[in-house]
Amino acid sequence: MDGAGFLWYDEEEVQGGLYMSEVILYVKENCGLCEEVKGLLSLFDVAVVLVDIGTDPVLLDKYMLEVPVLKIGEEELDYRNIDYFELMKRLQ
Repeated sequence: MDGAGFLWYDEEEVQGGLYMSEVILYVKENCGLCEEVKGLLSLFDVAVVLVDIGTDPVLLDKYMLEVPVLKIGEEELDYRNIDYFELMKRLQ
C-alpha cells in the first residue's frame, strides 16, 4: 500500500518505544475509506502501523466488513466512529 507523503513505521520500531504516540490502522486494498483515514491521521503527530488484513485470514475474518479499523491503545474504532473530531479528542 502506498504511504507516500506520510510517516509510516513498522511494528518493531513502534513497539520498541521509539515513538510516543502510535496507533494501528487495519486496512485492505482498494479501500477508499482506508485512504481517507490515512489522510486524517497525517494531520496528527502519531506513528501509524499499517496492517493489511488481506495478509492474515484471522484478521480478514474479523475486520472484513469493518475496515478501516483504528486501534488506539486497547480501544478499537471502526469506520463509523473515525472522524477528525474523534481523532482530536483521542490523539491530542
